[in-house]
Amino acid sequence: MGKQQIIDYWLTGAEQATVMAHESYENKHSDWAFFFWHLAIEKLIKGILTKQNITPPPIHNLIELLKKSNIPLDSTRIEQLGEIGTYNINARYDNLKQEFYHKVIETTYHKKWFPICKEIYKWLKNY
Repeated sequence: MGKQQIIDYWLTGAEQATVMAHESYENKHSDWAFFFWHLAIEKLIKGILTKQNITPPPIHNLIELLKKSNIPLDSTRIEQLGEIGTYNINARYDNLKQEFYHKVIETTYHKKWFPICKEIYKWLKNY
């Protein structure tokens, strides 16, 4: 695969994950919606890294991935990405799923964090 094909792979996967995030959210599956937001942001970052001639490492830590890029990170972004990073682990492992599920179905939580996920995705698309 050439560089552009790899970039397209990551960006297409990111877009597909946003669709799944929205569909899951609309169907009241907040846990899966947030899992897909993490996946979308991770894939978008990996596409950005590829554009910057950096081979994305096989990790899921959004902050560590972004630190490899030339994208500036402030403390607010680091805090937000830290929270979003928990969606990857907490949605997958049975011993954490129940706690995660109860956290993300709270109206105040998903009304705050769903727009933050969308905003971060939009911000990253500028790169």
